[in-house]
Amino acid sequence: MEELERKIKALKLGRTLDVATGQGAFVEAITRDFGGYDRVTAIDINAAYGAAVRANFADVNVAFAAMDAAAMAFPDDTFDSACLSCSLHHMADEAAVLAEMKRVVRPGGLVIIHEMYADAADARRRTHVLLHAWWAKVDRLRGITHKATYQEKDLRAFVAATALADVDIIAYAEPLAAADETYVRAHVDTVDACLAKARGLPEYAELEREGAVLKDRLATVGIAPPPALFIVGRKPG
Repeated sequence: MEELERKIKALKLGRTLDVATGQGAFVEAITRDFGGYDRVTAIDINAAYGAAVRANFADVNVAFAAMDAAAMAFPDDTFDSACLSCSLHHMADEAAVLAEMKRVVRPGGLVIIHEMYADAADARRRTHVLLHAWWAKVDRLRGITHKATYQEKDLRAFVAATALADVDIIAYAEPLAAADETYVRAHVDTVDACLAKARGLPEYAELEREGAVLKDRLATVGIAPPPALFIVGRKPG
């Protein structure tokens, strides 16, 4: 974690694009943890996130635009850096999104990918992987693009196919702390919230059974954040 924090602090992002921003969790990291930025343009295909981003970042230089990450409206070489955090598994066409990120960054600019992976040896981290796979299944049954957590080798393959230069990949996992009942309870609540959204689906009884198994695992095994890759590469040229 210390190595990752040092490298993040050394990165100056300049004109920054945050892809699939949601409510702006990674925008917050950009404005707080990195070595500097000039302006952040946050995009998400869901225009409803715009209000939250504008409210959450009213006092910093952040703009929001509703946009498909696989077909961006920006000209080539618009940004100094492009970031995608914990969202690659929500993309229908990962290669298209990464190619677009590379296209809109200037030559020599940064492409940053932050994504969890499924190769979790610790039982509590494995709980998160299993939960996420189930959440993704619920979403897919509801017609939402959401894939199970990638294997580490799959993420490395996506990066290799994007043909970035000077690629630096840091694998990390947040330190395991003592079991946190509040954290466990929050994930039990998320299972219940997912089931509420799934009510009425033909597969609801199956999902309910699976949700009960997961809640039992939360109670007996616990949960911890999964491992993740922080990837930085440069656009050649």
